[in-house]
Amino acid sequence: VPGTGGGKDKETVKVVVRCRPLFGKELVEGRKSIVTLDSAAALISLKCPDNGQIKSFTFDSVYDENTSQRQFYDESGYPLVESIFDGYNGTIFAYGQTGCGKTHTMQGKDSPPELRGVIPLSFDHIFDTINADTTREYMVRASYLEIYNEDIRDLLTDDAKKKLDLKESADGTVYVKDLTEIVVRDVDSMNNVMNRGFKNRTVGATLMNEGSSRSHSIFTVVVETSETIGGQDHFKAGKLNLVDLAGSERQSKTGATGNRLKEGCKINLSLSALGNVISALVDGKGKHIPYRDSKLTRLLQDSLGGNTKTLMVAAVSPADYNYDETLSTLRYANRAKNIKNKPIVNEDPKDAKLREYKEEIERLRKMLESQSQSRGSGLGTASGMGTPSRPISPRSAIREAAQIDAQAKAMMVKAEAMMKEAAQREGAKQTEVVVKEVIPASHVKERDELRELNQTILNQRDRIGQELEQTQVAMEAYLREKEMLHAKLKKIESHILGGASSSSSTRGSVGGDADSEVALLKQQVEYRRAQIKLREKAKKQAKNEAVRRALELEKQHVEEELKTAQEAAQASLAAARKKETKYRAKLEATRQEIADLNSEFERERENLLDTIREQTKEAKLLEQLVELFLPQNELVKVWERAVWSEEREEWNL
Repeated sequence: VPGTGGGKDKETVKVVVRCRPLFGKELVEGRKSIVTLDSAAALISLKCPDNGQIKSFTFDSVYDENTSQRQFYDESGYPLVESIFDGYNGTIFAYGQTGCGKTHTMQGKDSPPELRGVIPLSFDHIFDTINADTTREYMVRASYLEIYNEDIRDLLTDDAKKKLDLKESADGTVYVKDLTEIVVRDVDSMNNVMNRGFKNRTVGATLMNEGSSRSHSIFTVVVETSETIGGQDHFKAGKLNLVDLAGSERQSKTGATGNRLKEGCKINLSLSALGNVISALVDGKGKHIPYRDSKLTRLLQDSLGGNTKTLMVAAVSPADYNYDETLSTLRYANRAKNIKNKPIVNEDPKDAKLREYKEEIERLRKMLESQSQSRGSGLGTASGMGTPSRPISPRSAIREAAQIDAQAKAMMVKAEAMMKEAAQREGAKQTEVVVKEVIPASHVKERDELRELNQTILNQRDRIGQELEQTQVAMEAYLREKEMLHAKLKKIESHILGGASSSSSTRGSVGGDADSEVALLKQQVEYRRAQIKLREKAKKQAKNEAVRRALELEKQHVEEELKTAQEAAQASLAAARKKETKYRAKLEATRQEIADLNSEFERERENLLDTIREQTKEAKLLEQLVELFLPQNELVKVWERAVWSEEREEWNL
């Protein structure tokens, strides 16, 4: 398990690039790849299809079309997910144009297993680590939302189209009110939550992508840990945001109309707001950061410049006809790698659910113990013969009833014997001269006493039977309450993973097999962690070696240029012409760069103008509708009374 430690130092956003292969209609149309990747040097080069000019960018890592899902996760996603066990917040989000493989990278496919993406692979990682750890206790919660047309929706409720509100707490934390959070205890339950939400996600077909995401989605996993140090419980909470962004679109390529066009406008506006936030963070200089321009940027506020470790995956297309979009994505990614975050460990959070659950478990255990102790003094009452009632237990009540019943039977036998003896005496007297039916007074008195005693015994037996029945009812009520408390305790304990809470129950059923299984799993986790560290070290060494080779080549190139310059010093005119040619090339490259920037600016301007026109049409339609139903003087009154709410982003009329 990763060690604890404070993290007050700033760190930059980690940015990686992943390029998908050519596929489908691109191959049919004979499209060519304009992207070249050097994984060792983490370098990606983009060739302009018009003039052949090459632009190069360097990132933390670059991945070509042959990169497997597992390799991508182990090298880029694994270290970030590992940090949440230390109490850090982490965010992984994919950025790029529509149809470039963002959802494939983040979500992937369930079958075959090799195609599973970052989100399901992170589930395996989280629960493998938890199951191998016997020193700490864990609680895992999950939520899933989407941002569709600037509306926040909960994907885990039956009414997935219901709009939720975005709120801000007193400490500045942004959260979604009434968002469903589900406690999960294993990979299967986590996958069920993900699949349940994924079915509710909004997708649609465009010319660029048959299963295009029409919304931004955020799958959040909260991992709380509890570790006992010096007899005190210490809690940490790490949060992992797994973000799948909808892709930027151009209507001319997607062929979107109607709702699809409206969705595309909203997507482009939110991505434009995200780009503005990235630019403002990179520029610095105390500039206002426009987080409030969209719901997406508000939810990602901590991930961009805040208390979070962040990985940005720039997904690009290699096709020549996507040159403009690919260049735009790489430029945004190149800016994002300069964003500085300030991740810190979330120690002993006040709202830790794990602390609440452990306190509830302790309370329920004390209730069960107190109930068991009270059972020792009895649940019901019974009365002895001629004595006041006293507390008895069900077993003692049954024993006493049996004894009284036996006494009653013995008395009845004795009474019958005495009655028989009296009858014999009466028969003997009839043979005497004086015929008179006389029963000795002592026998009559004894018979009456026996009858009275028998009636007393029967009454006492009936009373004890009633008390025993009451005791039985009380016992059943006690057992029901105890069973209910046990069920509640078991349910809460089932939400706490790792540590003694899970290993002890397993050990009780299968003995040493559980210990060996946990030990084996722990070895596997440690082995995989060591392998990833070795690969990361080897990758850094390869990158350093590539940089060294590049520097050597540059040095050789400089030496050759110097030698050429020395030789050309004798022919100043030739040298001047060479310099002129060189400067012309640089000037042409600069002009081309300016032209590219101008064309990109014009495209963005046209997209924004199109969006403004659409919104103007909608506004005019609404104005005309209002004028149809309200007189001018009433309309003026409405405008005078209307107040705009910044928090709810709506008019109070």
